[in-house]
Amino acid sequence: MGRGAKRPRHLCNVEAEASLLGAALIGGEEVLGFPTVKRVDPSDFWDYRHRDTWAAILEVVESGLTVDFLTVADELEKRGRLDAVGGVAFLTTMINACLSVMRADSHAVVVLEWSRRRKVEQAISGLGAALYKDGDFEGALGEAIVTLNAVKQSAETLSLIHI
Repeated sequence: MGRGAKRPRHLCNVEAEASLLGAALIGGEEVLGFPTVKRVDPSDFWDYRHRDTWAAILEVVESGLTVDFLTVADELEKRGRLDAVGGVAFLTTMINACLSVMRADSHAVVVLEWSRRRKVEQAISGLGAALYKDGDFEGALGEAIVTLNAVKQSAETLSLIHI
């Protein structure tokens, strides 16, 4: 990094995460059908509240209900996670964070890109830790290679999606 350049505090973009969640709460199944949005997994979110909310959204879809503020709040309550994420006030904040439902695919790209970066960091960190331990360095190297190849593959398929 050059002089004066700051390293991000975390490898994430919480604004893109929040906007994507808000778009899903507003646009429901239509937004969830966007090509890149369909690829987002709860594990792609950095903030645990966002992960829990996305998992609840996907469960609402799986159960055949319409995705909206009430059905997602109800699903979070059933999971015992509504209070943990910040209650209905948190869901309202996600809706307010949505810049535009039509930008959800672009925000999904941002979420996926930061997720990929975190996976690379985790693979490299795990490999770095294995260098200093007596143990299965070859196994750690193999795991890192598998992870990095998966990240590379996800980048290639992501670039094939036109938004």
